[in-house]
Amino acid sequence: MFITEQPAPAVVRANEIPWEKLPAREGIFTKSMTFGDATTRRYLYAQVGKTGPYAASPRHKHTFDQLRYFIEGDAKYGNTIYHPGDCVYFPEGVPYGPQVGYNDADSIQIVLQFPGPSGIYYPSGDEQAAAKRALDAAGEFRDGVYFPRAGKPRDGFEALLEQITGAPVAYAAPRYDAPIRMRTAAYAAIPDPHDPRIVRRQLARFNECGPDVVVATLQPGATMEPDVPAADRLTVLISGDAASGGAAIEGIACLHVPRGTASEAFVARTECTLLIVTFG
Repeated sequence: MFITEQPAPAVVRANEIPWEKLPAREGIFTKSMTFGDATTRRYLYAQVGKTGPYAASPRHKHTFDQLRYFIEGDAKYGNTIYHPGDCVYFPEGVPYGPQVGYNDADSIQIVLQFPGPSGIYYPSGDEQAAAKRALDAAGEFRDGVYFPRAGKPRDGFEALLEQITGAPVAYAAPRYDAPIRMRTAAYAAIPDPHDPRIVRRQLARFNECGPDVVVATLQPGATMEPDVPAADRLTVLISGDAASGGAAIEGIACLHVPRGTASEAFVARTECTLLIVTFG
């Protein structure tokens, strides 16, 4: 896992991070990144996720907001099957699942997790890892559920959060009835008025604090100029080769810019597809 707790821009290339098994789930592997500010205790978790044919995660809900972008393969959540190009918003407090493997194939996804509009604390990667070690000493995680040697089984992440906070989990009242699927290809591609080599698909603006979700395509040579975002922003390079701050970026990579800090210019070397999410 890559972890930064400094309020400064950061670029992380997924090909530099090894695959790890997701602690509280089965058949799910991740390349994980935590971005945030230890001073304000505000964190964003990003991962490249891979679910295999035997993936298992129970029906559950979150104390946080989650966004997924499906890159390769299909994935099944409850009675819904998601496909490459789908971007799905899983709001805090809204149950979904169970998640199971589908079509005997892997699914590759981008997964983002961050505090929802209720402001319930989202723990850092270090906090989650320490909680997992403590819980392993008193029970086991199996099929996405934590089974303590004394006490009742409960959702794996819920067990982690209770271990971290020392208090029972309280979920936000749901604002939505179900997860929201955005089929990216169905949205209009709008050229940038200053550079037609950049086109954007504005997928959605949720809640008073985000997330705002955009998918952008850049042709070779197109440049996204530096700016100072008013909200935290994560740009995910889904495909293509680019450069930012003089450094080459290729494959899947995450560029995090905390609110109020200056970004670097982003230059496409080949055709690039970006998922751009602002929140908080």
